[in-house]
Amino acid sequence: TKTADVSAASEPAPSTLVDDSILKTPVPDHPSLAKEEIAKLDDIQAQLKDQKSTLQAQHQDADTLIKLKEEQIKLLEAQLAEQK
Repeated sequence: TKTADVSAASEPAPSTLVDDSILKTPVPDHPSLAKEEIAKLDDIQAQLKDQKSTLQAQHQDADTLIKLKEEQIKLLEAQLAEQK
């Protein structure tokens, strides 16, 4: 649809938070390096969780907006029918 194309075009391209190579990288043997790696992964996990929440909220807002626009169209169609 037109509106989906317009909003998709105005949105910046999503940046990748996680690179696939992270799955293949071995965990460091040294305990302090392993702790750093765990902290980094925990941070990425928290960012992904926040991103998921934001996207779910945006999806819910979009659904609400669609319902409101549908109601607005019905009201405008009713007004137009009365004028004829």
